[in-house]
Amino acid sequence: MSRAVSSPLLAHFRSRYRTLATCWVIRPRVGPIEAYCSLDRNLVLPAFNVGTALETPALTYLCAGGVESTTIPARLNLSKAGVEVAVLAFDRERLIKGYYRDAQFEAFIVNYADPTQGRDVRLSGKVGNIEVGPVGANIELITWAALSEMQQGRTCNQLCDVGCFPGEGFGTPGGRCRNATLNDGPLRANWSVLATITAVASAHQFTVSHGTTAISGAALPSGFDAHLEAGDVEFDSDSGGTNAGVALQIKSAASGVITLHQDLPFVPSVGDELVIVAGCRRTVADCTFFENMPNYRGFNLLPGKIGVLNEKTEES
Repeated sequence: MSRAVSSPLLAHFRSRYRTLATCWVIRPRVGPIEAYCSLDRNLVLPAFNVGTALETPALTYLCAGGVESTTIPARLNLSKAGVEVAVLAFDRERLIKGYYRDAQFEAFIVNYADPTQGRDVRLSGKVGNIEVGPVGANIELITWAALSEMQQGRTCNQLCDVGCFPGEGFGTPGGRCRNATLNDGPLRANWSVLATITAVASAHQFTVSHGTTAISGAALPSGFDAHLEAGDVEFDSDSGGTNAGVALQIKSAASGVITLHQDLPFVPSVGDELVIVAGCRRTVADCTFFENMPNYRGFNLLPGKIGVLNEKTEES
């Protein structure tokens, strides 16, 4: 991304005495904008909309004690299309729960003594992979330039690609799993049920029991338990215990024993309540089971090399 720096700010950079601060803005997919600065006090800055891909409203940038300008970026990892940065200003619990996944970010330098000079945008893009450690977190920041070089849009695959785009998934209203005009296809609420943990083996395996009424109030469909693989668990925000608000994908389920792909932030307790949601493995067989083949988003006949080979086989 090209950098546009105003003449007054550039002159301040060259001066002997400088009053500079590093600021960064985080825009989660859901939730309010967050703003932080490297000063030892909060900083109120006006709106910025020049020299950046994103307009930033007037905000109060909260003090992130101990964070210096060199923290962004802390280190480069050239093996990935982006940078990894150690940041302590993020909310740890939100990081664990994936709150910042795909959030937009922007880091810039500003003269806090005279914000009217504008700012020097150093880094902007989207948040990638997140690894939470005991005292901090490694957060992959993917720049807009790197994103432009990544594969975008749909690819030809025999598996349905519903769920590959933000805001959609199995049975989600308004998503490609359903036809909005015909109002057909499965509804997620009809394939979700409130459950209670009855036994705990580890942070990724536990036993649950549930009733026969879906979250929507309808009778739970037959075959629900047999289609929990690739589904989700969502711990209740009020009665989900230490994992309240956490949502993870199910790896396998049999006889009430749920196994997750990864550990929960905390080992759950007997009595914790959660919602378990059936899943679709994005195959023709599963889509047929859910009576939703008109909305299947896979490619049964793949073009290219596979198609050519199949044609040659038929001719011979």
